Amino acid sequence: MEVKKGSQSVLGDIYTTLDLELINTYHSDLENVTNIVFCSDKTAFVGSLNSSKIQKINFETNNIKVETEILIEVNDMAKFTDNEILVATGQSGLTLYTKDGQFTTFKSFSPLKTASVHVTKNKKIIVGLVEYTLDIFRIAKDSHRKVMIMNQNGDIQHTIEYDRDNQRLLTCPYRINSLKDRIVVVDNTDKKREGRVVMFDYGGKLHWTYNGCNRIISDQVKFYPRDVSITSTAMILISDQINHAIHVTNPAGKVIVCCDVKVLDSLS
Repeated sequence: MEVKKGSQSVLGDIYTTLDLELINTYHSDLENVTNIVFCSDKTAFVGSLNSSKIQKINFETNNIKVETEILIEVNDMAKFTDNEILVATGQSGLTLYTKDGQFTTFKSFSPLKTASVHVTKNKKIIVGLVEYTLDIFRIAKDSHRKVMIMNQNGDIQHTIEYDRDNQRLLTCPYRINSLKDRIVVVDNTDKKREGRVVMFDYGGKLHWTYNGCNRIISDQVKFYPRDVSITSTAMILISDQINHAIHVTNPAGKVIVCCDVKVLDSLS
């Protein structure tokens, strides 16, 4: 899929927007694809939660070639260095897959478990954590739903769980991204994977909450955010799985456009 730039005027402001164009498709034998981490234009790690595996793949002209297949539980993963990835397995340890094909525990967060992981442009590591529980969406007084920020050595620099008014920021931090010194989190809020997207800073100041665009979301139609990406022009792209949409917001959390991507499937 190719992203093309356009422009749109919103209340007197000019924003760069996106036009999505399908340029190629690649078919995978994985049951589902929940993560893609690019090493280069031609290679990537692809993770599958349902298949409990990660594949290192090479992109060829019209297909993909599996170079390595790794059996591991994978909730989320992020590029650490070239050909090394950090894996949030849903257990207490954050796992590092090294260049020589070995797994090591990068950091243990026991008694919490890792839900998500992100590496920032300046190499900070951000991990989403929850406690072990049968119902992750049931919040009790002793529940822990937080993010931790570390350096490359695994030294914890910030722990964020509550905002400045001592209110919980998160229910389940499913995906994480970052924009300068601010953290953008896809927060799942119930068993159906409804959710929201929140932005806060390292001090716990909540900057905004995005609950979906009114053109799609209503009393009958909910918001199901699954992943978040940020472009070089600071546009925030949010995939909305069940609604087959990509929501585009500016850095202030204001929606610019909602793109229906069902039409792209008919072209594949």
